[in-house]
Amino acid sequence: MPPVMRERRVYFVLAVAAACAILPAYLRAQYESVAISRLTIPDVELVDQHGKRVLFYSDLVKGRVVAIDTVFTSCTTICPMMGANFSQLGRLLGGQGHGRVKLISISVDPVTDTPEMLDRWSKQFGPASPDWTLLTGSKNDIDRLLKALQIFTPDKLDHSPVVLIGGDGTGDWARASALLPPSRLADLLQARLKLASGHPTARP
Repeated sequence: MPPVMRERRVYFVLAVAAACAILPAYLRAQYESVAISRLTIPDVELVDQHGKRVLFYSDLVKGRVVAIDTVFTSCTTICPMMGANFSQLGRLLGGQGHGRVKLISISVDPVTDTPEMLDRWSKQFGPASPDWTLLTGSKNDIDRLLKALQIFTPDKLDHSPVVLIGGDGTGDWARASALLPPSRLADLLQARLKLASGHPTARP
């Protein structure tokens, strides 16, 4: 084999070896959650998929462990996968936690996404869990909330498939991929629920 070809082959083998070493770490990272500092959650008034006005902290977060993601109904890439995940997650949880677990999807396109559109969008993934709340509202209030949650993006097309898991009594919140298998998301919620059960309710 000519020296040049032999050198190229060595480089190729080294590149493959490096990729194989990196890939498992990358895959593991998809299953890991990252702790973020305690969040100060504004009690903004929003509207759920049934047209009911709710206060974000008082009505949805207080006294609960929650999973929060962001979607918009005209999204054709990651949002359908995230919606399917939350729908299946709601069925997996099946009322576990006696009302102390809530799944929350916030529209990053509130000008377009009406309560009716959110309701219709959620039902395409099967019967929606009563513990899954989808929210819209004024753009100012949505932006303020997303900034407080540290998941704001100026352009809806740039929003990430991120889920925040935390709530009262859980200490730091966890930030993970919203595309994790629903069973893994359920494990993260259950861990937070156990942690919260040993702490008194306190506003984050």
